[in-house]
Amino acid sequence: MKILPLVLLALGVSFFLAHTIQIQKAATDLTGYRLCAGQTNQYECLESYFLKLLRTSDPKTTLGTLAKADGEDSNILRICHPLVHRIGRESYNIIGNAVAAFGVGDETCANGYYHGVLEGYLSKSPKLEDAVVNVCKSNEDVSGYIYFQCIHGLGHGLMFKTGDDITQSLKYCDLLKSTYDQQSCYGGVFMQNIVNDFPYSTGHGKPVVKASDPLYPCDDDAVVGDRYKSGCYFLVTSQIIKLTYPDWSKMAGWCDKVPTTYRYLCYQSMGRDVSGATLRDPVKGYAACQTSAPAHLGDCVQGFAKDLLEYDSKNPTAKVFCDLVDSKYKPQCFAALGQMIGSIYTKTEERNKACQALTKDYLNNCLGIIN
Repeated sequence: MKILPLVLLALGVSFFLAHTIQIQKAATDLTGYRLCAGQTNQYECLESYFLKLLRTSDPKTTLGTLAKADGEDSNILRICHPLVHRIGRESYNIIGNAVAAFGVGDETCANGYYHGVLEGYLSKSPKLEDAVVNVCKSNEDVSGYIYFQCIHGLGHGLMFKTGDDITQSLKYCDLLKSTYDQQSCYGGVFMQNIVNDFPYSTGHGKPVVKASDPLYPCDDDAVVGDRYKSGCYFLVTSQIIKLTYPDWSKMAGWCDKVPTTYRYLCYQSMGRDVSGATLRDPVKGYAACQTSAPAHLGDCVQGFAKDLLEYDSKNPTAKVFCDLVDSKYKPQCFAALGQMIGSIYTKTEERNKACQALTKDYLNNCLGIIN
């Protein structure tokens, strides 16, 4: 979910014919996405290319090619999350089994592939209640990170299945047994509502938003009850940013309007979106976070740090960033990295090794050890 969405304009029939021929020729060319550079409707062009590539190859090849494209073109990086939703959804349609489709995916573009698989799965599930409760299984062979992507993906899938009905989707999330599972699912619901507000078609419906109030629907008790507000506010800056970018102080100003109970979540959300907007640049990211209210700068730092490992579990920038921040916030920064590491690695020795590679002075923070 990145910023600066492309404005899609109507195209003539002659362009569509030429474009279709180009994509068909390029689909077996692993650099064919370059044909979309500069196109007015780059998202639709890329979607056509990658879906064609998927059907003529496999998910691994397709995701690997998209990851390469991200490194070449920042415009692709900004719109790649909905692209991998489509790839995941179509992969499920091709494979026909959610577990098998999950098994050939990866975290490219903030894990959107997994979310798309759940969209495809739930859209074809005749007994939705059973599907919600049974599709995500946790065991020692599944990392907490992948388990989270499944539960979170349920929220996306429920929005797709219900025609983007927030209330109905949240009620289905309530079928999950644990508070952690429910909250993770709520996050998928609210994230999808925000993505629906971007000007390209992903197969979803219209968003529940207000242009004049980027805190909506989180601040409307009739739409979002108390039990759902944490999940909503943890993603709210991805809506705020559409109104305030590139002025981070204005985003912080909106976070200051959030009720005190949830304000820290808004600032963590800000850190995550600062990471995406600055393309995970530690210097630019920390400068943006410093526009936060002083009491919440550490929350922004945490959000930024976590996002660094969201894309790459061994991202060297994570250490650079936490070494860069003021010593007052280093414990929070390394603790945030440790939380991500704890969800990625299933074995204690692996988590210990990952934290030891990041820090010596703040090792206990990374490992979650309270002195």
